[in-house]
This record gives sequence, structure tokens and C-alpha cells, in this order.
Amino acid sequence: MFLTLSTYTYNDGELLGGLLENEQGWTLRPDAISIVDDGSTEPFAPPPEDTRIKLIRLETNQGFTTAKATGIGRAAGDLILSVDCDMRLAPDWLALAMPHALTPDIGLVAGSVARYEGGDTVSRFLNAFDRCDALAVTGEADFVPGMVFLMRREVWQAVGGFGGHTRLFGEDHALCTALRQHGYRIFVESRAVGLQTRRLSRAAMCRRSVVWCRAALLQQMPHDDRLVPYLFEVAVKPMLGRFETSIDLGEPLFLYLDLLYLALLVSTLLGEAKGKGQIAPEAGDAFGSLFLARLAPYKKLSRLFALDLASMGCRLRPDPKGAAASQGWQDFFMFFEYLEKAGFFAWMESVGVARLLDEDAHTTCSHSRYGELEAAALARLRGEKNF
Repeated sequence: MFLTLSTYTYNDGELLGGLLENEQGWTLRPDAISIVDDGSTEPFAPPPEDTRIKLIRLETNQGFTTAKATGIGRAAGDLILSVDCDMRLAPDWLALAMPHALTPDIGLVAGSVARYEGGDTVSRFLNAFDRCDALAVTGEADFVPGMVFLMRREVWQAVGGFGGHTRLFGEDHALCTALRQHGYRIFVESRAVGLQTRRLSRAAMCRRSVVWCRAALLQQMPHDDRLVPYLFEVAVKPMLGRFETSIDLGEPLFLYLDLLYLALLVSTLLGEAKGKGQIAPEAGDAFGSLFLARLAPYKKLSRLFALDLASMGCRLRPDPKGAAASQGWQDFFMFFEYLEKAGFFAWMESVGVARLLDEDAHTTCSHSRYGELEAAALARLRGEKNF
């Protein structure tokens, strides 16, 4: 069986080079390697000694979904192993996954995924909360994330690939849906272990999370007096659950990440609804004003929070109308009283901000222009940057 490794880069040459080095240690190795360079500023130069490599260069950036569809669609042979360039596979990954991929009614095989165990706050947060538990158990699954998977080329063709899905993210959901609709099973071989090595900044983590979930949340968002209760249910309640876990783990900086994500998520949802005329302009004024008012007594914390939001193209601004906030928004922010009484804000002001700044000075994150695309997409979704 002829197998092609398909992978993708957009200014991620260092990560891609690491994947090619990792591939040299696999017990089963691909017959061909297809690399899609999605318009990198500095074109990726593959090692000339590896004659298996075919480089597909897109002159302008097309986005991750298009790059992945291009690589898989042009891959030669019977089997396609799609691997994001920040993934590293255990030597026996292919050997363990191959028998399942050759089973006629199995359309796609994935393995378990571990995250880079960095000492920084974002890496610890992702290891605590951003897990796909379905990948931990061998057997069938309805959905698997698309970082690494193995499938037969005939299956890809039969289901129509991503089925016309062209958005920046969500191609894995589109593919899994197409597979199920065509009667194929999705299988997880948990002994096949992959490691995701990309280290994200606070801004990149929050941007990515908002881009992933905003479409589903906007689809259900009401535009009347149920708006604030809805935002509380979808944004604050899950955060409060994570607060409990973060406190149990002894990780107070996790709470800061959650507050940052909350501010970006809610401002994005309000901004898009406001831009479409679905809510009154003052509907978002209270959110920004009240958020800033709660942080205002803590100068260091307020400044870091504003800088982090600005790096994501988002800025909360006080507005005179915000002073007359509705009772609904006042209730929305009741969790701030708990944090203040618990001493969280005072701790951030005296200890936490300095810790985050020290991490920033000593942590090298994996930079990717896809992060810039996320930021630009969020700015467009909000319709305007300021509340």
C-alpha cells in the first residue's frame, strides 16, 4: 500500500522541520511526503536529499482549510496520513493505526494526543482544560480533532473531502460529519500517541478559542431581554466551573486567562450582533464599562489586561451610557465580588502580573501568521473594535 504524508505550513518552517526530523524515526515511513506551503513570507525549503518530498506552494495565503484540502486532494497512493506541522508522532503510530485504516467500514483513524508540557501558564491551562477525552479510549468516536489522522484516499474522494467547507477552522468537524453521513466509522487507536508541540501566547489561545466557538454561539443568541442571561449561560457558567478546578489545582493565573477569554468572547458576540443591527448600540456599552470599573482599582492588572486585549484587536472603553447599566449586566458581573473577597485581584496586582510578565520575558511561543488571520477575522466579526 502506497502511503503519502501530507502536511502544511504558513511561516511555520521551524515546526515543519521538526516534523520531518520526527518522521525519520518512525517504524513505518511514508512512501511520499506532500508539503503545502500556504504562501509563507519566506518559502519553505525542504531538505534536498529527501526525494520523497513534493512541495506545493500557494502563491498567496489561502487559509488552513484550503491548504489542507489541497495537500490531501493531491496526495498520491492508497493511504493519506495528514499531520499538522506542530505534531510529533511516536515511532509506532503508523504501525498501530494501519490495520484499522485498512478496515473497509472505517473511514478515518486518529490516535491519542498529548500537549507539550511547558512550564508556562498557557501550556498548563491547555493541559488542564483543552483535552479531547474521546481520544483517550480505543474505539469508535463521533468526532476527532484534525491534528493527525490516517485515511484511505478512496474514502476522501467518496465523501467529497471537506464538503465545500472553506472557513478558516472547523474542517475536522466537516470531515467527521461527511464520514458519518456516508456510513463510515471514525476510529481511535489510543495507543498511537501524538504530541502537539506548539506553544501559544495568551492572545493566541483566546483568539483561537473564540474563532472556534463563535459561529455556534451566534446562531443561538437572542436579541431581546434574554441576551444577557444567554451570555451568562454560555460564557460565565462554564468559566465558573473552570474556576473551581483552577483553585483546586492551585493555579490562580488560570483565572486571569479565563477573564481575558470572557472579555474577548462577549465583546466579539456583542460586536457582530451590533454591527448587523440586531442589538441596540448601548447593549454593549454596559459590558465594557462594568468590566473596566471592576479592574480600575488595580492599576498594574488593568494595564496588562488592556495590553492583552489590544494584542487581539479588542479594546474595552468606558462609555457614559455604561454608568446606567441595566440590572441584568450588574448580575452578570456578580462573580467579580467573589474574586475580590477572595483576594484574587489584590494577589494579581502584587504577585500575578509580575509572574506573567516574567513568563513573557522567558517563554518563546510558536509564532504563526495564522494567529494574525484569527485576529483579523475577529476584528471583522466585531464590526468595530471598541465598546
